[in-house]
Amino acid sequence: MRRAIPLLLSAACSQAGLDLSLIDDVRVVAMVADPPEVGPGESATIRVTVADPLRRAPELMVWACTPVAGVCLESSYLGLPDRLALLATVNGTATYTQPIPELDLSDDAVFEPRLWALACAPGLCPIFDEARERLDRGASSAALEADLAHPESWMGDLPWDGVHLATHTYRASTAAEEDRNVNPVYEPRFPGGNDEQIEIAPGATLDVNFWSGDQNGDNVRAYAATTVGTFPDPDAEVDGNAARLLYVAPDQPQEGDIYVVFEDGHGGEALYRQHVVVR
Repeated sequence: MRRAIPLLLSAACSQAGLDLSLIDDVRVVAMVADPPEVGPGESATIRVTVADPLRRAPELMVWACTPVAGVCLESSYLGLPDRLALLATVNGTATYTQPIPELDLSDDAVFEPRLWALACAPGLCPIFDEARERLDRGASSAALEADLAHPESWMGDLPWDGVHLATHTYRASTAAEEDRNVNPVYEPRFPGGNDEQIEIAPGATLDVNFWSGDQNGDNVRAYAATTVGTFPDPDAEVDGNAARLLYVAPDQPQEGDIYVVFEDGHGGEALYRQHVVVR
């Protein structure tokens, strides 16, 4: 299945068929690390954004697991309560802090920690109950550790609808702070782009264009998604600091959100979110 946004893995293909931009079920839209590159002993703040057009208050679990020899590398230096965030959100953003140990990295070495985010409609994912119990006890278990290290072993037993798993890597290195990767930046360049919401007529189109740049000179791509309407071509390269996307409103009045993720290919991301009212 082609992914609408590059970091995402899904338990199911979208029911929208070939419409890659339409969010018609629970989806982890973005996992933005700030900063996207840290030094040993530092921490990154991860902002995980979840969308659900059915507004079922999806549950969210975020954990760190960098697979090494079949286990999570993080297991050796982080206790479960420090590396697992169990949160509830309704079409919103949750924040998770991920510490990096005092790794012995050479000057040119880059360690890429891996994060996972599982969003489920309430009651669909049994692993949430196990994680809650272990968080209450303040201790992990071998079974839970194995499940976190191998999500593919239990994802196949979950329902197709109401479940979404996403993964994202960022970077740890000994580079000087001024030489580290930073997240891309953007600025909306279309009517209503900075307003509280966009209002558009049924069936109308809107050029959703941005100025976007990257301090490190990386090539940036923009990936668009929406809970109402569609982006006929949701994947756009930022060319000459310009990202050009076309949004098509649905034929009937409704409201929802549009999302655009700017990604530099090295763990750096930025997220634009805007509410859309079609009437």
